[in-house]
Amino acid sequence: MDIPRERDDAILLMLRMRTLGHNTRAIGERLGISPQNVRATTNPIKAADLYESGEPREQVEAAYWGQA
Repeated sequence: MDIPRERDDAILLMLRMRTLGHNTRAIGERLGISPQNVRATTNPIKAADLYESGEPREQVEAAYWGQA
């Protein structure tokens, strides 16, 4: 597996874990990164989805982990 694919998989795992209610500290510990890195990686994805999806904010928020 090449590095970009591994990074994509790690990002998807972070997103999945956050939507399941895991806090960024626990995610970071599992992946060997800081909680700040988890937030810096996942929050912009959520923000972009809110901005670009065209769906109601409440609908997008429901698919993530609450208010950004």
